[in-house]
This record gives sequence, structure tokens and C-alpha cells, in this order.
Amino acid sequence: MAPRWSLRPSDASRSRRSNEGGLTTATQDLAPEPPRTPGTLVWRGRAFLLFALAGLGVILGLLFASPPALLLAVPLLAAPLSPWLLAPSGRTEATVDGSVEDVDGALEIRWTVGLDPPPSGGVVSLLEEGVPGAEPPEPLTGTCALSPRGTATVPFRVHPWRPLFQRVDPPRVFWRDPLGLAEVEIRVRGEGVLLERYPPELRRLRQVNLRRTTVLPGEVRSQRTGTSGDFNTLRPYSPGDGRRTINWWASARRGQWMSNEYLAERSGELLLILDLRTGEPPVPGLEHLLGVGRAACVGIARELLREKTRVGLALFTEFPQVLPLGTGRLQRYRLEQMLSEAKSTSADPPVERLAVNLRRSVPAGTQALLVTPLEDPETLTLGFYLERRGFPTVLLSPSPLSLEQAALDRTHPAGDLAYRLARLARRARLRQAWEYSPVVDWSEFETLAPLVEFLRRPAISSGGRRV
Repeated sequence: MAPRWSLRPSDASRSRRSNEGGLTTATQDLAPEPPRTPGTLVWRGRAFLLFALAGLGVILGLLFASPPALLLAVPLLAAPLSPWLLAPSGRTEATVDGSVEDVDGALEIRWTVGLDPPPSGGVVSLLEEGVPGAEPPEPLTGTCALSPRGTATVPFRVHPWRPLFQRVDPPRVFWRDPLGLAEVEIRVRGEGVLLERYPPELRRLRQVNLRRTTVLPGEVRSQRTGTSGDFNTLRPYSPGDGRRTINWWASARRGQWMSNEYLAERSGELLLILDLRTGEPPVPGLEHLLGVGRAACVGIARELLREKTRVGLALFTEFPQVLPLGTGRLQRYRLEQMLSEAKSTSADPPVERLAVNLRRSVPAGTQALLVTPLEDPETLTLGFYLERRGFPTVLLSPSPLSLEQAALDRTHPAGDLAYRLARLARRARLRQAWEYSPVVDWSEFETLAPLVEFLRRPAISSGGRRV
């Protein structure tokens, strides 16, 4: 039997529905339904309607001495006995397994539910909470008839509007009798699924040349700078460069000493820094921006780790957490596990604390990519402290204007004025941050082309500026 979609709880007068491929969504003003005690039988609205019709039949039969009315009321009174006979026992558990597929630009979550012990019949209803960053954000309910083995498969389809890296918990499972008169919530056992969606431009990050600061086992220092590799770029002379690295023709043209920089391997090192501070009180909509930054960090790290690039991670919270540079599958697992468990904080630690902690685990000179919405005024100077500690830094800033533009009615003069003021304030913050480190304004969440194009330019000098 094909899944049948319905709205839960139902209130046609206070809902707005849209049907896409059999999916019914709703925008409700009602509060979410509180959790129930598993195993408790709860009557639905149609059961009370049935009781009312049966009582009306009994009253009419007694008042007018009408046997047909009494005969009609008897089955109506007996029908509610079926839920007690078919309902699962209190020890019944639901094992939920989920899978995710990409279907026509949408993410389809298929939940397979198995009841143990299986009931005698009925249908299974799954209540899935809304996924932040995907449409529809409201809870969805899917129902499907149970097979003789007590299993059912219910799909949910969501449309992400921003990059996602988020774990979705298993849905709540309800059993309903075939007539839909009552339902019982069942205990759920199982793990959630991980929703992932990244901008397609991340694949071009494999062409980015990143600087290497440490030597791996079996390597020599000439693989970083020397004549054993391919010519990469010109840079100002620095103490310690040999005479063979000096470009005499370029030095004569520019009037200063210039050195050749050679690159024997394309891989390098990158430190990802994710700002998880929300401020006190929290800025509205900042959690969505943190989710965008989390997904960007995972996507960037995955593409670079495929090219044997050493990637590290730092979470800027009250007490910064640092994952040292590494490569391979184990490093990828540690990085994704660390990001999936990362929680935002309302604490406001000194911004210099992050730079001090990084020097304990990461060598100086490592290229840093700081992902922050730049909503905190003190964050504007974070690039200065990182540069002073020896970390060339590039800021990737998810723009809150994307959220404000959707919330404001720009057709109204007041809404358009508020958006223009917010855009001017945003430009002022970006200009202040540019005084210390380059900033990439990430305003379109579906693409990361500005960051990719910026990183594909010539290498960053020790001062943090492009050469």
C-alpha cells in the first residue's frame, strides 16, 4: 500500500497546505504536540464523533421506540472496542532505520519501521520534526499500512535552501487501528540519519595550492621551497633563501630582491576555524548561519583531504577546541565527529585566547580559514591576532542579509529602508575586518565560487596579503 500523507494535528482553519507529489505540508500557529507516555491509548476526534452518533441513536430509539435506531447504535458502540483488541502491548518497540537519497535536487529520507512483537493489524504513523535549513520547516506526518511481518516504509522529502550537515533524529512512531479511532505511541529504538548538502564549487578546491609548513616522514625541505619542483610564483626575498632561488632578472626589473618559489606537490595545509559564539542575548537567526558555516567546513575538509592535504580544525567557543593537522580517513572521521557534536555558546571569551591556543597545536605559518558571520564587533579584530601569532588568515563570512532579506517585506518602504540600513552596516563591518585579513562575503549560500576563486589566486605572503 502506498504511503498516505496527512496533516497532524489537523486544523484546516489555521493551516496553509501545498501538495507536491503526494506530500502535504502545513504552516501552523499551533504549538507542537507534547510527548506522550509510550503505550498509552489516546482516542482521536473521529472516535468521539462515533460515540456521539451512537448516543444520539440510543436516545432517538428510546424516545420514539424505534428498533432500527437502536440496531444502528449497537455497532457504533461496539466499534471502539477494536482498538483495545488490536492495540500493541506496552512492551512493543519500534526499530527505525533510515536512508537518504538525492532525488531531483531534494533529499528523500526513507524510514523503515519494524514493530516487535508485531500487532494484529493497523497502520503506522510517523511524526518527523522540521529540519532547519530545509523546506518545509514544519513537522510532517506519513502513514503506511503494516505488513504481516509488522514492517512499514515511509518516505519524507525535504528541499534544502542552504548547505546542510545535520543529524536528524528518528521520528516518533504511532500505531493506529484500521478505523483510525485511537492511536498508541511506541518506543523508538534506532539511530538518526545525516543530511548533507554542499555547494558544487567545492570540487574545484582540489586545484588550490596551499603552503606546507611541516615536513612529513620521508620528505625533505626542498619539497616546500627549492629547485626540485615546478615553478609556482615569485615572492620577496627572505633570509635563508639560497642563491639558486633568487630570480636575478625579476630582481633587476623590480629593484628589490625576488625569489622563485617552487612547488613539488600540490597538497599543503589548512586550518579551519569555526566561530560558534552567539552572543548574549543570542542574535536572531545566528543559529542558521552557524549551520551554514558547519556545512562549509565539512565540505571544504572533505575535498582537500582527498588530495592528501593536511587539514586541522578549531572551534572558537568559551574554551577553544583544536584538532591538530592530519590527513586520511581517520582525520576525516575525527573532523566530522567534532563538527557534528559542536554546540553554540553564548559565552564571550577574549578573541586573543583562540590565537594563543592555536600555537600550542598548530605550527606557525599554516594557512587559516576563519568561518564567522562577523556579528560580534570583537571578531573584526580576530584576524589581527591570528596574523600576529603567525597564521595567514582568510575570513569566510556567511552573510545574515540572506536571512533578513527573506524576513523583510521589501515591497513596503519601511522594509526596503531597513534592508538598506542592514546592508550598509554589513559593508562597514566587512571594511573593518579587511584592515587585518582578506574577507570573502558569502551572500549566496548555494555557491562558494567567490571563496574558490579567491583561494586559487597566487599564494598568500607572510603578511596575509596576496603577492
